[in-house]
Amino acid sequence: MHMVHVPGSISTLLQLQLVPLVIFLVVALLLSFLKRLSHQRFFTKLKVVDVWPFFAITMLPLLTIDAHGNTWLPLLLSVWFGSGALLLVIWFFKDGEILLKPFLIAWWRLGDLYWLACYVIALIYEIGFRL
Repeated sequence: MHMVHVPGSISTLLQLQLVPLVIFLVVALLLSFLKRLSHQRFFTKLKVVDVWPFFAITMLPLLTIDAHGNTWLPLLLSVWFGSGALLLVIWFFKDGEILLKPFLIAWWRLGDLYWLACYVIALIYEIGFRL
């Protein structure tokens, strides 16, 4: 008896990712419509890729779950938050001050790249090694 459902084939793996992927695409499409229709500064500066971390954080437990229910997500979140703390310290020693808005924008944009890389690595690991 298995404790959790672990994908056993590529078709099962793709079925697990289908609903979150559709939700991601709908949110991205909605965001692009809001950017075009709204004239607020918040929406004009927001990129579609900025919703990627939400998608990756919801998908990584489905990709990396093992038979005991363990995932890579706690480790990946710890590394992401640790990189934010490291970036904060670097900016403090470089500039002597920390401006919150530019720091959060830079950290979130680095997070976009980080979560994209984590998702691709997890997908390659799942398809290449576990299936």
